Amino acid sequence: MLTLPNASVVRFDGKDQVAVQQPDGGFAWHVVVLGVTNDAMTEVKSGLKSGDIVALKPVTLLSDAQKRQIAASPTDPARPPGENPNPGRRPSGR
Repeated sequence: MLTLPNASVVRFDGKDQVAVQQPDGGFAWHVVVLGVTNDAMTEVKSGLKSGDIVALKPVTLLSDAQKRQIAASPTDPARPPGENPNPGRRPSGR
């Protein structure tokens, strides 16, 4: 299981994304599917592989226009259907 600090995930263009460092030193945005989250960490179900180097503060990689767009949208990462809307608590009936 892969987990990331919550601050590593950016909700942009309706998708949860992370900035992954490339061999040339630049960054590429990867769309990720998130799992369980708590106050500090988020599970990544797909979109990354073990060994990927992820920017811990990816907001610094965004243009001013992109930052304004993010500020105007919800800040919580999207949760896949059926995921627990109350982090840190077990869903009932499971």
